Amino acid sequence: LLRLKSTDGFPSKYRNLLWLELSGASNKSVPGEFHRLLCLCQESSDPSIRTNVEQINLDVHRTLSSNKFFFDVEKCQPGPHFCKLQNILYAFIVHNPKVGYSQGMNRIVGNLLLATSEGSSQGTVGISEEGVFWMFVGIVEDLLPRYEQLFFFDPNALPFIQNDVSIAVKQHFANLLPQLFGHLNLLRVEIEIIVLGWWLGLFSEILKSLDIWFHVIDGLMLAKNPNVKLCAYSIAIFKLCERELFDLKTTGEVYSYFER
Repeated sequence: LLRLKSTDGFPSKYRNLLWLELSGASNKSVPGEFHRLLCLCQESSDPSIRTNVEQINLDVHRTLSSNKFFFDVEKCQPGPHFCKLQNILYAFIVHNPKVGYSQGMNRIVGNLLLATSEGSSQGTVGISEEGVFWMFVGIVEDLLPRYEQLFFFDPNALPFIQNDVSIAVKQHFANLLPQLFGHLNLLRVEIEIIVLGWWLGLFSEILKSLDIWFHVIDGLMLAKNPNVKLCAYSIAIFKLCERELFDLKTTGEVYSYFER
């Protein structure tokens, strides 16, 4: 698999099936469970579920809104992936209520839908809405780091993630890119806040190219230590942006640069 991945990521022809297997989706999938979870969500009066639903409803309208699959500008209506995204997030908060919903999940699932839902002329097999749900479950519960049995997106895991981010920035970033680290510190940039946002969204906001994001997920699918992989990706992004970051002279310019 490592040879198949190479430097260009998994071949697009095989990516969908490989993601299904490597994420554990194939093993986790229970026939009919996705639709059962959806029904439970719609019928639930649990306050935490309703709170999550309200936040999801706000965020799905802001998710990839310039992409025709999520919002059809010509018809001024939701695109074909809009309801799929909403359903997957609804089902997840019932499947794993302890983790619930957090901002960033919407963009991750949106990107997964774009990566896997459609077949292609190259012979790629499209994955159903239910398949993408189980893939997302596998990524959250099996592929991403755990902290004392807490899943990565569990609210109680945040202090542990912040600690890992701190190590990534103060040790690895500082050692590997000392001049850039010094430049950003001189500008009083909160580097750890920037990196934390990248991790919590699995780089879906900072990486505007879907192809590059797909390659990032390819790497996570094969990672023996996902913490190390998240750290490596973060430093790689700073390295790619190094020359442009040195040209920036204020804190605001740096934050605006990463928001573009």
